[in-house]
Amino acid sequence: MCEYKLALFRNIISNLDLLPSGLFYLLWLKKRRNVSIATTFYITLSMIIYRYKKLKFSEETVPKNNIRYGLSSFKTIRENSLKYIDKTESIYKLITQNNYVFLARPRRFGKTLLVDTLAEIFQGNKKLFRGLAISKKKYDWKSFPVIRLDMSKPDLRSPEALDQSLQDMLLDICKSLNINPSSLTSTRTSKAFLSSLITQIASSNQKVVVLVDEYDYPVINHLHEGEKVASSFLKVLQEFYLALKVNSNSIHFLLLTGVTQLAHTTIFSGLNNLKDISYLPRF
Repeated sequence: MCEYKLALFRNIISNLDLLPSGLFYLLWLKKRRNVSIATTFYITLSMIIYRYKKLKFSEETVPKNNIRYGLSSFKTIRENSLKYIDKTESIYKLITQNNYVFLARPRRFGKTLLVDTLAEIFQGNKKLFRGLAISKKKYDWKSFPVIRLDMSKPDLRSPEALDQSLQDMLLDICKSLNINPSSLTSTRTSKAFLSSLITQIASSNQKVVVLVDEYDYPVINHLHEGEKVASSFLKVLQEFYLALKVNSNSIHFLLLTGVTQLAHTTIFSGLNNLKDISYLPRF
């Protein structure tokens, strides 16, 4: 909004030089054609207002930087009226026809924006979707507790550091959900922490939404160090994600995004109802 006002102000200032010549013409018109002062003033004022409105709605005053590259915050896009290609028709079908979803895409293909959009939907932030396709659907906008995990964020110096970082992430999630970590049955490992958190939420007759972005990043980040090192990180992830498999009945919706098909081979081999939408044309 500030950029818009600044652009408008600059346009008005740059066109002030038109007013003296316009006033001079109108005064000349009054003298030659016997036009009253009131009429002259009215015409002058009308000219200024017309010019102002023309400037206000001119494309020159609209900020040209309303396209952001690499922005993954749906709320930021919507609240700042940035360009957004409406994918909510497909997202609506995704969340109403599936419960456990896997999506593999190369980097910079909008996976994180998708995760953020889903988080806003499942938190019931209907106003952000005003005018989009999903707002015209019969969706109840029920709010769910959302566990969102960005697996590119943890400390990856060692498997132990990874496990501790996952616990720290879950601790932050507890705070955002107003859950006292001391009320959980176990927080000794990241797997136990996640399982206890889901169980605690389910005990209050609520199902949880779990959104995992870059699920395979800790392994991919260490592939260049050899199979032994990568496998040590894979083992931590296997244990951690096992909590999701064990508590699947307490999960309303689960999404995993990444760049590999690793989930089908090792990590989620027991979660048979995980639907892979990676190669479906509609997604």
